[in-house]
Amino acid sequence: MPFPWEQYELMAKKLKSIKGKAVVSINDHPAIRECFKDFEMEALKLDYTVGGAANRVERGELLIYSWDREADPAGLF
Repeated sequence: MPFPWEQYELMAKKLKSIKGKAVVSINDHPAIRECFKDFEMEALKLDYTVGGAANRVERGELLIYSWDREADPAGLF
């Protein structure tokens, strides 16, 4: 399914205006970092495997948070 660049820009805009908290997990890419530059981000390295450990590939993933986690830590209660 196509996902045009404008949809990422719309997602960033909507993320700024939500009343609750949201976390977006997305591939780490310089253009994505630029699009979501107003948000707190956490970079992760993930191992993907297909057909066994010999086919392991490390890739970057970004967690993008809609709120200031230091000022308002997330919790279950």
